[in-house]
Amino acid sequence: MSARTPYRDKDTIGQIGAHAFQSWATSVGLVVNKSTDDRAGWDFTAESHPDAVHESPESPFAHSDSFPFHARIQAKATDTQKGVIDVELSNWIRLVESPLPAFFFIAEL
Repeated sequence: MSARTPYRDKDTIGQIGAHAFQSWATSVGLVVNKSTDDRAGWDFTAESHPDAVHESPESPFAHSDSFPFHARIQAKATDTQKGVIDVELSNWIRLVESPLPAFFFIAEL
């Protein structure tokens, strides 16, 4: 069992995971928007940068449309080593029913 750092509570751990996702996605050129109210289950939307239209076809985000990559992301983080993350059934339903691609970003600290 891992020893929990005394100043890292559940909210702090969640913030660390959300910041990691936002930092990594931004570093590869995605436009990331944080949800101000994530009761619908999504912490972020991410989409291709408008200038990506000029990238070479080898680029993983190259495209010919204005915003072909547009997805919803739920960031989850834990400091346990159980190998599982609890996700509410309502979030799974939203994931399946979303017309946009949807992903979970999992950070194990």
